[in-house]
Amino acid sequence: MARMTDTLKIVHKNQQKIQSYMHEQEEIQDEEEYQKRKQVKTPAPSVAISEEASKKLELIIQKIPKRKEDLFAFKINWELFERSNLIEKKLRSWLVQKSIEQIGLEE
Repeated sequence: MARMTDTLKIVHKNQQKIQSYMHEQEEIQDEEEYQKRKQVKTPAPSVAISEEASKKLELIIQKIPKRKEDLFAFKINWELFERSNLIEKKLRSWLVQKSIEQIGLEE
C-alpha cells in the first residue's frame, strides 16, 4: 500500500511538472505571437504625395483623439458620413473579409 501511494505521489508530481511545462510553452507562444504582431507595420502608401497634401494629412491625424474617453466622446457628422458612402467603399469588403476569417462564412 505504501508503494502505491508513493507511486501516486510521483505520478501526481510528474503531472504537475508537465502541466507547468505546458503552461510555460503556451506563455512563450503567446509572447512570440505578440512580438510578431507588434512587428507588423502598416505598409506606407506607394503613391507619392505632395508636401502640401502631407501637411494636410498630418493635421487630420492630429485631430484624432488619443485617449479612449476622448475617442468615444468625439462627435461624428453622420450626415457627412452617410453621404461619403464610406461603408460601401471601404468597410464592407473589410467586414466580409473579417467575417470569413472568423467564422468561415460571409454574413
